[in-house]
Amino acid sequence: MTISYPDMTLHVVKHFKDGHTIMAPCVVSILSPDDYKGLKKAYKEVSEGLSPEIFAPYSDDELKRFLSEDGIVVGVHYKKQIISARSVKISPEWVTEFSEGLGGLDCHANTTAVTGFCAVAGEFRGNNIQFLTQYYMENLLVALGKSMLVTTIAPNNIFSLANVLNCKYCITRIRNAYGGYLRYVLKKDLWHTPHLFPHGHMTIPYHNLAQQKEALDAGYVGYKLIKRTKGMALLFGRRDRSANIIEE
Repeated sequence: MTISYPDMTLHVVKHFKDGHTIMAPCVVSILSPDDYKGLKKAYKEVSEGLSPEIFAPYSDDELKRFLSEDGIVVGVHYKKQIISARSVKISPEWVTEFSEGLGGLDCHANTTAVTGFCAVAGEFRGNNIQFLTQYYMENLLVALGKSMLVTTIAPNNIFSLANVLNCKYCITRIRNAYGGYLRYVLKKDLWHTPHLFPHGHMTIPYHNLAQQKEALDAGYVGYKLIKRTKGMALLFGRRDRSANIIEE
């Protein structure tokens, strides 16, 4: 399957070590197998040294698989350099492998996509490129008939969790994955935006995973990270599946 989607021009700030900056013209596009070397370099720059408790590493074969018909990689080029890349698993086979690795998920493999990794080169951080590539990818997935996007986040990776919740994902499960590491499982409905109602919500301390699991088992979903005087907390609301609604 050949995926065709319009490229997009993007101007972002590039930071230099001496403190000066320039406005750098970039191009957002879908990467091809020919981009493997550049993708591998961009991936290694952000993944090296990270603990598997935070980030599950991908092998060279898996990086190549993202560039095959099983996946998609949205890349941002500045001149010949890939300064950012966001990957996603789209084939039913790969989605099923992911689901089975988490003990099974309530999703349809044909209409579900699973996020991979997101990398941004250090000199280009602070431009919110990760949000732009997220929405570019989501529009592409909708065009391909995908209705659900799934991702996983380590509970102690609060920065990434805040980012995905801001992108309107909801926490639906807490599972062991990637060899026994704990992960939040988050889903985003690409076809509908859940509504919130100001009653019946739960506020649970961020580090109280046992209470969060109880809320999830009772049909609640986590949808917002907030700061309180006693520390960070998560807001949970009850999802009405028939109406695609979350009650806050």
